Amino acid sequence: MRAARDPLRIGSQAAVAAVVTFLVVRACGLEYASWGVISALFVTQEDADATLRTGLVRIAVTILGTLAGLVSVYLLGGSDNVIWRIGAVVFILYAVAERFPAFGFGTMAGVIVALDADATVLDGALERAIAITVGTVAGVVATLVIWPESAGTRALRSARGLLSSGADLVRAEFDILLGRRNRRDLDADHDRFLDDIGRVRVLGRSAHLKHGSAEQARQMADAMYRIWHSLVIIDRLCEQPNVGTLVRQDRGLCVSLARVGKAGEAFLDAAASGRGDDGHMAKLEAAIDTTRKRVPADAAGELLSLAFGLEEFKRTSRRLSELLAAAGR
Repeated sequence: MRAARDPLRIGSQAAVAAVVTFLVVRACGLEYASWGVISALFVTQEDADATLRTGLVRIAVTILGTLAGLVSVYLLGGSDNVIWRIGAVVFILYAVAERFPAFGFGTMAGVIVALDADATVLDGALERAIAITVGTVAGVVATLVIWPESAGTRALRSARGLLSSGADLVRAEFDILLGRRNRRDLDADHDRFLDDIGRVRVLGRSAHLKHGSAEQARQMADAMYRIWHSLVIIDRLCEQPNVGTLVRQDRGLCVSLARVGKAGEAFLDAAASGRGDDGHMAKLEAAIDTTRKRVPADAAGELLSLAFGLEEFKRTSRRLSELLAAAGR
């Protein structure tokens, strides 16, 4: 639901920023309203952190690009030298942009100045810089005031979604283990789950506002990664055809494993919805302990590996439960 509203949120922020920029630039009597509006649209990002970071970079590269263009005009003035000015500005600023990609817009600002051999070049450069600054500031303010959302908040929301995906993965793994589902296409589920973990980590690293939420999200992603490793153990066992046979030969073991899967799924679903533990972790631990008791020490190697995987699932789930409990305090 929240992800579906993102286009409305970002669209509202961009529209307000563009309109405010146009009105302010026109009220100041400047001729470069288009530069300001484009800047407002350019800096409006998915979250307030990215908008603020982009805005600061935009202003900095505009100033540096404009200065480069002005230097080229004063060193190589006149209409006869326009080709030399353009070449020098593009060469220098593109070389810098190769190392710092954000300088791409600075190159545009510099070239516009270098094309102008008129005596009023300084006035035009200043007006463009002012218009760009107005648009940038309008974009940042709109993002912070209108329906604001930080990268930390987005990371935490994505982490909740990751917990829900984890619940789906647990259900799928145990359904396959118990012969209720074909293993085909499960690799794609694993890939999506890892992509979700990577997304949470990227959002967490990019957060400056609400850093606590971002840190919590990163820790949740790390905990889910450990849970995924325990599920991989079970998944690899599912690839061996004799494991399913060994499991289904023991009716009691099947019932116990079904309880583990159900408890694990319920635990992660509850965590994803923000309802808290609600006793699900205790049920998961009890189900795993009961299942392990059904695997004797002299059992087949595959069943002993399964018992180890279940113990890892319990341990990593406990770690996540402790993390969620600490965050709720």
